[in-house]
Amino acid sequence: MAVTLDPLARRLPAGLLIDSIRHEPLSRQAEIWCSDRSWRPCTVLAWASIRDGWAVLLRLPDGREGWYALASNVIRNATG
Repeated sequence: MAVTLDPLARRLPAGLLIDSIRHEPLSRQAEIWCSDRSWRPCTVLAWASIRDGWAVLLRLPDGREGWYALASNVIRNATG
């Protein structure tokens, strides 16, 4: 049985960004820090401005999608 790895980034409630303007990402390749203490690849689908900075819509390796608060210690660009 496969273990589900949980991202350590702060997940945002689904309805929080429903009316936000979404921005097209320049790069779609990113990595997210997970509960097994490793960086996992993910796909950036969109960006949006939030009160405390930026949010990023990610598709995780297992197919789950969600909005996460952008923080460089848990989400990073995969291309350097």
